[in-house]
Amino acid sequence: MSTENPRETAPGPAALIPPADAIAPVRHPDAPPPGELLGAHYEHCFGCGGGQPHGLHLQARAGEGVQVSAEFTVKAAHQGAPGLAHGGVLATALDETLGSLNWLLRVIAVTGRLETDFVRPVPVGTCCTSTPR
Repeated sequence: MSTENPRETAPGPAALIPPADAIAPVRHPDAPPPGELLGAHYEHCFGCGGGQPHGLHLQARAGEGVQVSAEFTVKAAHQGAPGLAHGGVLATALDETLGSLNWLLRVIAVTGRLETDFVRPVPVGTCCTSTPR
């Protein structure tokens, strides 16, 4: 059994530096203008679709460049522990927000890997806002 603290041995900020040969994304000329509400990509999507009664109903807006912002309110149906959002629901909101960038880039993409560290519990009734950069 290891006594190492995984937070102390995990890669630091250097792990967030893109590879030297990475190409920065560019906003597509036909992308929605900043401030415009981005629609659901599929009516029955758990993250953004209106056809899911217990879904997140996440609303994303186009930002400047290749930025988006999104928000949803944690409902009772999103609970893990009593009164708190399930971590999988929060990860879904993050995934959905990042996926909404496809509207600005005009590409088709899916998530290959998603990893997150939660900072604190999120109570039911909280309006969560995500603005990836």
